[in-house]
Amino acid sequence: MISFTEIINFYIIYKSIVDDIIYIMGVIKNMENEALQEKMKNILEKIKIFFSRYAIFILSILIIIVFILVIFSNNNQNETNSNLTLILKGSNNISIEKGSQYIEPGYSAYDTKEGDLTSKVKVEGNVFTSSIGRYTIYYHVTNSNGKTVTKTRIINVIDTELHVETSYSSKELTNNDVIITLIIDGDNYYFTLDPDGNIIKEKTITYRVKENGDYTFSIKKHDGTVIEKVITISNIDKIAPKGNCILTLTDDNGEIAVNASDNNGISGYQYLYGNIKTNILTNNKYQINSTDDKASVKIYDKVGNNITINCTINDKSKKQEREYTLESYNFNGTIKKYWFYKPNISLREKVPLVIYLHGTGGEASTNAVNSIAIPKNITPINT
Repeated sequence: MISFTEIINFYIIYKSIVDDIIYIMGVIKNMENEALQEKMKNILEKIKIFFSRYAIFILSILIIIVFILVIFSNNNQNETNSNLTLILKGSNNISIEKGSQYIEPGYSAYDTKEGDLTSKVKVEGNVFTSSIGRYTIYYHVTNSNGKTVTKTRIINVIDTELHVETSYSSKELTNNDVIITLIIDGDNYYFTLDPDGNIIKEKTITYRVKENGDYTFSIKKHDGTVIEKVITISNIDKIAPKGNCILTLTDDNGEIAVNASDNNGISGYQYLYGNIKTNILTNNKYQINSTDDKASVKIYDKVGNNITINCTINDKSKKQEREYTLESYNFNGTIKKYWFYKPNISLREKVPLVIYLHGTGGEASTNAVNSIAIPKNITPINT
């Protein structure tokens, strides 16, 4: 606003300019170039005439402007004197987490003449907390004189939480390694420390697990906070089953019986005897149409681990009594002693009876007797 003092100062400046013009004109008179003197003299004379002629007009215009400004200022002051105020409680810039509920902090309005106008405050705008974004709420209040005050509040819906999606290469029992995959979503993600201590800044993380146990992933945010995600793996089974089997032989056939165990259960048995190899069967007993005295069983657990075991022989056949063939040898001398050999009862084929002779004279020397071949698995009886 221009005051009267400023108008007076303007006149003083104007008077000073005129005096300066007069001084310059005096200087010009003393210049040697008469043409230049004359030209500058004419210019300054015109300036002097202009200011002298229009000084009153300029001052009048300035006075009118000042008067208008004073009236406007008084009217504005009258409105201000009503002192209508609108106050927003809390911050006018709020950040809330995505998915949370926005709660209006509140507001109040007061007019020095009309009193409490809070009930007349109108609120416009919506906040959708399910969607990240910037939302504006407008507050308006108007008094009886028509004066309106407006304020705004900014609501920022942000997502500072990290969302971690976990998947596995297998959740069923397996004898293979399990691959853990972590997919991390969120702008606040910084890096992850895997169970081996490696720093991973990618948001997709894969980790190979070879055995059951707890595996901890430390996920760090930009704000310094850490999420500890512990993943338990318990579906790896790389241990083969345990067991034993017995082959019970009768006169014409036999039976294989298996006793097996596994932490996660037995799925089947494969029987092997002679040149026969069965399919994988679920029964732990198997009848064989053979008198072979050797058999083995391959035991499978539920995830494919397996072990092959040899069966113990239990011979209940009556063929333990053998028919033996006596091979005689002629010696020149007297037989002093002999040994009688018979096959082991576990042998199921016919094996010749062997007499180990020891005598004197002629060709019946010890060396000659010792040259008689003794079949494998022959048991001596000293007589």
